[in-house]
Amino acid sequence: MFEKKFNIEVQTLQPLREFLAQLKEEGSQPQLLDFHYEFNENEDGTHDCQFVIYSPFNEVAKEKENPLRIRFQISEPSDDFKNVFNYDAMLPRKNEFSKIVTPGIWDRKQAILFSNIAKGVENEFIGHTRTSPLPNPKYYKLTGFNREFWIDMFSTHDHNCPVFLPPDHKDCLYIEAQLLNSTIAVL
Repeated sequence: MFEKKFNIEVQTLQPLREFLAQLKEEGSQPQLLDFHYEFNENEDGTHDCQFVIYSPFNEVAKEKENPLRIRFQISEPSDDFKNVFNYDAMLPRKNEFSKIVTPGIWDRKQAILFSNIAKGVENEFIGHTRTSPLPNPKYYKLTGFNREFWIDMFSTHDHNCPVFLPPDHKDCLYIEAQLLNSTIAVL
């Protein structure tokens, strides 16, 4: 999914090698590019998961007051990349050396599920998403005649950060349910 292309001019290569050798002697070997997920609390109190692409090398070079920097950008992203990483919502960058941040994404980890079908259970918790079935099924009693229910998904890393599925409908949540009709007879 990620392809790193480095276009380094020959005259820039020697100072870069010297600076990297100096950093290695000091016990530091920063990566040129890296990425991770960040969980942040927004000003309005909501939480958000962001995908961040940055250059650890640039951070070290700035600290050491070295003029060398790695300029990076995302060129020709695929439709899948745009959907998964919410590319169209990318935050503005200061320059081509600064980090790339796309907010409102799912970190692709398990999600915590809450639903109104779990009335009476603490915080309406129904479980976690999984790739394999639960060995012991959970039983919930639906009350009333409301035929609609809601499900909220939150990150397991930040329980206040909602999970947003990409709009392309390639990711989905399947709930396996068995509805049992119980009739109470009064004699």
